[in-house]
Amino acid sequence: MRLVVTGSTGFLGGKLLRAAGKRGWDVVGISRREADLADGETVRRALVGADPEVVVHTAAWTDVDGCERDRDRAWRVNAEGTRYVAETCRELGAKVVYVSTDCVFDGEAGPYGEGDPPHPINYYGWMKWAGELAVLGASEENLVVRTMVLYGWGEGVRPNFVLWLMGELSQGRAVRIATDQWGNPTFADDLAEAILDLLEAGCRGMVHYAGGDFWTRYEMALEVAQGIGADEGLIRPVKTSQLGQVAKRPLRSGLKTWTAERVLGRRPVGFREGLERTMAQARGEG
Repeated sequence: MRLVVTGSTGFLGGKLLRAAGKRGWDVVGISRREADLADGETVRRALVGADPEVVVHTAAWTDVDGCERDRDRAWRVNAEGTRYVAETCRELGAKVVYVSTDCVFDGEAGPYGEGDPPHPINYYGWMKWAGELAVLGASEENLVVRTMVLYGWGEGVRPNFVLWLMGELSQGRAVRIATDQWGNPTFADDLAEAILDLLEAGCRGMVHYAGGDFWTRYEMALEVAQGIGADEGLIRPVKTSQLGQVAKRPLRSGLKTWTAERVLGRRPVGFREGLERTMAQARGEG
């Protein structure tokens, strides 16, 4: 199977490339240099040249506040760009696996299952939902994998929540962390392996895959501090409303992963295990 990964220089894209390579798969990466999602012709040209059987579409503009400020760019990249990918893959007869987000929900009654109706409260969520509809509408064989709060070690990528915390706390800098944002923190290496396993299992439609337990951001921060031996007093608990974020955040979010667990025969990696593996990777041990 010839697998093509968009966003190949990003955090999850890089994990997928390495995981597929270790399995001996024929895998090719497409970065932003080869395909600008806002330009349909460059997307089509890159995909046609890669000749995929499956495309895992990880490329996106994931800056939630940035999407709220620049809705035109968010639409062109996250909605239109995904539509270009889906339409080109339909022409090529290739399957699309689209990585989406819990932000398609309002965060009032999580965790959410695959059958719960989306109701985004920020523009990023609306655009990712538009991408879902484009992918699922292009072919019944396509797959959407919703996830959330990705963390883990990665060289040369934008720091995720855990790496940012590790950096700030290790330097003795105080951080303000929300006590009222809930969800499943997802170890990126585990998600990459799960996506490949779901592909091998022939999954299609909608599947949720996120971390194996339910934490607040504040609880995560305390666990990080303990893990690296930092002063927990540096972590200042606040409400989300005190952070001054441009876009609304789903508060009681989270994803139910029962479908994926049934298909894969395992639970997703929990936060403590994922954090231990992240710290080991940061030390060059994994």
